[in-house]
Formats: sequence, C-alpha cells, structure tokens
Amino acid sequence: MLARFLAVLASTWLVDAVNDNRSIHVHSSVVFVRSGERTPVAAGDQTLSALGAQQMYTLGQNFRTRYVNEFGGPAGLGVQLMLGLAPNTINNDQLIVQALDKQYIYASAQSFMQGLYPPFSSNYTRIGPSVDGIYLLANGTPVDFPMGGYQYAHIHTFGDSDEDVVFLAGNQNCPASAIGSDMYETTPQYLETQASTSAFYQGLNADWFHGHIKKSEL
Repeated sequence: MLARFLAVLASTWLVDAVNDNRSIHVHSSVVFVRSGERTPVAAGDQTLSALGAQQMYTLGQNFRTRYVNEFGGPAGLGVQLMLGLAPNTINNDQLIVQALDKQYIYASAQSFMQGLYPPFSSNYTRIGPSVDGIYLLANGTPVDFPMGGYQYAHIHTFGDSDEDVVFLAGNQNCPASAIGSDMYETTPQYLETQASTSAFYQGLNADWFHGHIKKSEL
C-alpha cells in the first residue's frame, strides 16, 4: 500500500498550489500520506515508533507553514496560504481526516494533525472579541485544554470490511493490483535490485523474524 491516510483541507474548490505565488488562491487541498516509521512485522501488531511520530509531526508542521500559518514552522513545502482556513484553533468542519483502523496508521494521522494544529492556549484569546467560547466557563473563567491547549482532530477510521476502505487501500484483495505486483517482479529494475541486494538479505538470520519469513524467502 502506497498511502495510509488521507487529509482533506477544504474551503470551496480545488486550485493547484504554486510555491510562494501570491496570485494563486488555494481553496482546498488533498494530502495522501504514508505512515511514519513503524515496528517490524515480526514484533506482533505494528505500532508507530517515536521516530515515525516525529516524522509525521514534522510533515504536519510543513503543511501548516504552507497552508495555515506561514510563521514559526518548517517551510520545506513553500508557502501557499489557504483562503478561510482557521489559523490557530482547529475547525473540524474545515477538515476531513481519514485513516485505516491500524494503530500505526491512526497514530500517524494524529501526529500529522499535532503538527498541523499544535496546542493553542486560551491565554492568546482571553481579551477582546477574538475569545473562543470553547475555552470559557459560563461565568467567563478561561480553561485550557490539557497539555497547554492540545487540539483534538476528528479522525475517521475505516476497518477492512468498511465499504469506504477502498479509498485508502484500494489494492487490498484487488486482482488487478496482485497482477501488477507480480508483473513488477519480472522487470529489469526489480531483477537488478534483487541481484545487487541478495547477498545482504541472505546474510540475515531468519530467526529474527520469528517464523514470519523463511530463509529461502530472504
């Protein structure tokens, strides 16, 4: 599977983004993302590693700089701010985040969203008309969310039997995908890579994989 979760940042309609081009007005964006680094198959149920979480968090920061707020984050994707997108406090009505129901994928989506919308304290909104009602009690007392204003993204998860899983994992149980994978193994590129790396894999201890991979399959 090439992609693991989908984030849609939406306003009205899609315009192709161009780096730092102020004459282009972006109204929506579709982000199709792989998971971060995860534990090996041999370790049991795969989970997102700390490095994987950092990878996805940094990626979320890059998208934040590009589409949400151009200050205070990495600018590896350039800047192309999106019209009408909430700059500080997350508005889940503006976002659609979808992930497969697997820990390392769901956690990747969470880490990405932590970078896209980091914690935001009510200290920034207590005074004046910009105050957000979600931070206030009925008597006007401000209260922060845990962890300095952590923001909770609405992440939709799909199990293997969900009809919408095809949008994230359309290659599962797909005869055409299986045929395509088999055909790739006959290409010169695959055969060259296999020949150049076979000595390395043959040198691995098959016991490391706890029966998931046989020595003949390395």
